[in-house]
Amino acid sequence: MSSDQRVLITGARGFVGRFAVDAFTRRGFKVYEVGRGDTADCRGIDIVVHLAGHAHAPNPSPRDLLAFRADNVESARSFAGEAARAGVKRFVLLSSASVFGPTGIARPFRADD
Repeated sequence: MSSDQRVLITGARGFVGRFAVDAFTRRGFKVYEVGRGDTADCRGIDIVVHLAGHAHAPNPSPRDLLAFRADNVESARSFAGEAARAGVKRFVLLSSASVFGPTGIARPFRADD
């Protein structure tokens, strides 16, 4: 399968990011990798897969929670807006199950979770 679509993957050097880069590359997408400290330019990009974020903080303090919000919510919101202004057609945001808190939820996940 070949595609002329351009996909930008944030968190490309992370655990999930490496698999995403490989999967899109194998399917013929032109992949642009963005890692920690890189700047992401969305001009000319068709799809953004946003995997970057703060992932682990056992027993988070209130300060940790503020950092998590800044890294995971506010930066994603800002980046999605930037992508939209650049004409990106699809923005995919992935997160871990830890968004449900340290104990998760006591039932199987649903699409509306």
